[in-house]
Amino acid sequence: MASINLDKYRAYWEEFKEAARDTFADWPSRILGAVAVAANVLCWWLAFNARSAVSGEIAILHYNVDFGIDLIGSPAKIYILPVAGLFFILLNFILFFPFKPKDKTVGYLLLAAALIANLFLLTNLQLVKLVNLR
Repeated sequence: MASINLDKYRAYWEEFKEAARDTFADWPSRILGAVAVAANVLCWWLAFNARSAVSGEIAILHYNVDFGIDLIGSPAKIYILPVAGLFFILLNFILFFPFKPKDKTVGYLLLAAALIANLFLLTNLQLVKLVNLR
């Protein structure tokens, strides 16, 4: 039976922690990262509230001003939006690590993109909750 060399993984983990510490050493990346995570936490809270507002087995998942209701489905699909926001944050954090030491502007733009995506998802969730209450 092959043995697993945990020292190798511990070294990778320590390297990751050091890179994360260096990455978030300056205040713009701390603020952008913290606000993006806070927006995603609000997305999760709103998704739970929107899910509890749905009384039946069908929820309105998207409303278009031009066409009206254009997506209905299971109320559990409301959670896709916060998961997408978490995916944006994680993806942009992963892309942020290699760019930050070379070009801070690209790193800040990636974090800002994660924040903006989560703010749009937050707005969308609020509208989904509003439409499902009617």
